[in-house]
Parts: sequence; C-alpha cells; structure tokens
Amino acid sequence: MELNRRVVYLLDSFYLIYGGIFIVLLFLSAFFSGTEIAFFSISKIDLSNLKEERTGSARKIVKLLSDQRKLLITILT
Repeated sequence: MELNRRVVYLLDSFYLIYGGIFIVLLFLSAFFSGTEIAFFSISKIDLSNLKEERTGSARKIVKLLSDQRKLLITILT
C-alpha cells in the first residue's frame, strides 16, 4: 500500500510540474506570435510616421523592420 501511495504522489507531482511547464510555454508561444503579428501588421503609413519620430523605440522598430527576414528569424529563435 505504501508503495502505491508513493507512486501516485510521484505521478501527481509529475503531472503538476509538466502541466505548469506546458502552460508557461503556451503563454510564451502566444506572446511571440503576438509580437510577430504586431511587427508585420504595421502599415507603410505607420512606418513612415515612425521614421519621422525621434524616439529611441521608434528608431529600433524601424531598424528591425528594415530587414524583415532577419526580424522573423530573430522572433522565432
């Protein structure tokens, strides 16, 4: 009986740990998918407006979008 309880406890722990890891990975996947969609849905008008802005974040976005292939590789890896 004691061995059965240990096995059940270990299996419960196993499912809790891997279930938690799965949920974290699912949220990370959603975050990076959302990031990809956000970058690639910027219109040309919005991009030209960003080029005119002088903020650091606008410059970074324009730089990232200048090479979209490299941006996609960066997001996916």
